[in-house]
Amino acid sequence: LVATVLLGASAAFAKAQPPARGGPGSALTDHGDPNISALVRRLRGPGSKRLVVTQLGDSHTAADFFTGQLRRRLQADYGDGGTGWLPPMAVPGLLHEQAAIGTEGWTLLDSRSARDVDYPLGGLIARTGKAWSGSMVNAIREADRTDGWRMQLWLRGAPNDRPLAWRDAQERITPVPPVPGDGRWHAVAFPVRLPAILMVQQAPAYDLGGIVLERTRGSVLAPGAQVDAVGSNGVQAAFTDAWGADWMAMLRERNPDLVLLAFGTNEAHDWALDPARYQARLAELVGRLRATLPRTVLVLIGPPAQVSRAARNDPRCATPLPASLNAVHEAQRRVARQAQTLYWDWQQAMGGPCSQPEWRAKGWAAEDGIHLTPEGYRQAADRFRDELKRLSGI
Repeated sequence: LVATVLLGASAAFAKAQPPARGGPGSALTDHGDPNISALVRRLRGPGSKRLVVTQLGDSHTAADFFTGQLRRRLQADYGDGGTGWLPPMAVPGLLHEQAAIGTEGWTLLDSRSARDVDYPLGGLIARTGKAWSGSMVNAIREADRTDGWRMQLWLRGAPNDRPLAWRDAQERITPVPPVPGDGRWHAVAFPVRLPAILMVQQAPAYDLGGIVLERTRGSVLAPGAQVDAVGSNGVQAAFTDAWGADWMAMLRERNPDLVLLAFGTNEAHDWALDPARYQARLAELVGRLRATLPRTVLVLIGPPAQVSRAARNDPRCATPLPASLNAVHEAQRRVARQAQTLYWDWQQAMGGPCSQPEWRAKGWAAEDGIHLTPEGYRQAADRFRDELKRLSGI
């Protein structure tokens, strides 16, 4: 009986422990994510280290400034494992610091504007109806234009569709492995030398739903870090509702060690936001991610410090903040506590609710009162990286 009472008291005490923080003044809180310890043991243990981080988000993700700096920092610690996820073709507003895509003859289908298509992870599809269309995938850095890459494509075929091919810098053309013509998304992977051109030799051809570039050593994937920037301008977390049935399976195939959810800016500017409904939908998304990726560390990233359009030139921060900013932060904190995820308060990391004008004075925030400059995003990513390392050792 005494043992039972003591065990019960011990369990209650464990549940009552305050969440872990990343150090004095840290904006990062661990609400009990169950997967951090196992990830740290793997990264500190013997053998090669491979770390995959996938960030889903809005315009703060789409330009790859924040994720680009995070990628550099993690690759400095764990090695360069490759570029990671890329959109299926050149998309206005989407950038990547390590790779460039040039496209001719393809049509973009975007889940933000067309809701009747089975969209993949990222909500983008490249489609072509004519032969000899092409999309060049190239490395930004000259030193990366070499062998030692694996390209993975997400392809969808109908019964009469024809496979794609790829052409290297020496004009050699190699068929892309075929996929079933069952209308579902399938992953195929093959070694490439960059730059590589994805080509349609015969139409109709497969739909292309995304590209992943990873480094290889011989016939195996190289160790090191990758950071996926899966973002889109002007979207809310409900953006993922428009994606099809397979996108969670695609993310599971990607097998990320950490998933960062970086939404909230556009919800914060939504005057009609229903906080309870927003919280319920965010909790549902986090629950689906936890069920699909039971060994992945989940991190909710709150929106950065912002001011309303009326206040963007007011250094005193005396006029109101965006209509729903506080409600969004509070809803995200509740979801993080309930789902036992990490939560990074980006606004606090910048200095608090009125820090946006201070960042603008330093050249770190944009004039619109919402976004940061490239240097500002790098500063923010450095703070997140430092706090993540102090909190978890990752």
